[in-house]
Amino acid sequence: MKQARVFAGCVDYWDGRLFGGWAIDRTRPSTPCDIDIYAEGQLLQTCRADIQRPDLIEVSPADQRKGFLVDIEAKVKPGARLEVCFGGTRQRIPPTQQLEPIIGRPHIDFQQRSASASSRWVPVPPASMITHISGATGKEADLRMTYRAVGFTVAADICNMALDHGADPLRPGYSFVDLGCGCGRIATFLAQMLDDSRYLGVDVWRPGIEWAERNITSKYEKYLFHCPVAHKHGYEARAHCRVPVEDGTTDCVIATSLFTHIDPGACDGYLREIGRILKPGGLAYITFFFRDEQSSEVSERMARRAGMVLTKDPQAWSYGKAGYLDVFHDPHRVEAVAAQEGLESTLIRLGVWRGMAHSSVNHAAYQDLLFLRKAGPSS
Repeated sequence: MKQARVFAGCVDYWDGRLFGGWAIDRTRPSTPCDIDIYAEGQLLQTCRADIQRPDLIEVSPADQRKGFLVDIEAKVKPGARLEVCFGGTRQRIPPTQQLEPIIGRPHIDFQQRSASASSRWVPVPPASMITHISGATGKEADLRMTYRAVGFTVAADICNMALDHGADPLRPGYSFVDLGCGCGRIATFLAQMLDDSRYLGVDVWRPGIEWAERNITSKYEKYLFHCPVAHKHGYEARAHCRVPVEDGTTDCVIATSLFTHIDPGACDGYLREIGRILKPGGLAYITFFFRDEQSSEVSERMARRAGMVLTKDPQAWSYGKAGYLDVFHDPHRVEAVAAQEGLESTLIRLGVWRGMAHSSVNHAAYQDLLFLRKAGPSS
């Protein structure tokens, strides 16, 4: 995560001959930086990102000479795996969703995960709590290892996504609200990556909130947790809670594995809350099971494996019992509701749950990701 503080960029064009995108070195915002293009791991070409890109005015207000467009047709074999890095580093410039199958998915350095876990104190809850938040069972040592791996990767994915969209999560005071935070798995790693950030985790699962307060807030005083209900509370797919945050004060909202278990009414309620609390230019990282032609068969198989009937309402499909549902939302409906709250969809990344065609080593990529931006200039 050290280099993520310096660079931002994206590869957003490839037609089989021309390869393009943008790159910024934040330590020198007015100076174009170099990029390195690799084919099958071998350096192919170095060039300068100095083409004018007016669309980058929000990302780089002072100077939009951050684009690159390179003709590499004669230098690379058809079908070769391509990779673009910031000049003189092996930090990859991530591709858009459409280009991922061509140039490879953005990778997480799992050696950094090991170093992070060993260099800073990392609390891990009891196995029963890990099972509660993940549904996974097995040996406690395996559950603890997976808990750490997923926590690190999701936190890193959130930070990298924010950087890719022109935000600076390493800015002192950068604020997160984590809806459905469980017992603070993501918080644990954000606190290590972002030394001066602020965080509020919200969940109706009181035991998880109490564990997080004892084991995380006690060590990281800017990382707070809140349970909005006074009594023991399980999943209630039709319920949503008001977030105890003032209007327009949050830089980034996180909601992983929350919208996958709430119905359209609760979904809309939380989208209203996200729109209310985000600053202009603020970001939201939300995971879903999105229902579309490709995923419909997968959702039916999931219901059959659970021995339940898949209810096919027009707004969302779902199965479950006792207030706990797996819900498959219509992405077009969700985006339309978000737009009413001033939330623009900037990315939908389809997840591994759909099948091997979407396989990835990124633990953060299991569910579908919807990335939103609040209308207005960033603060």
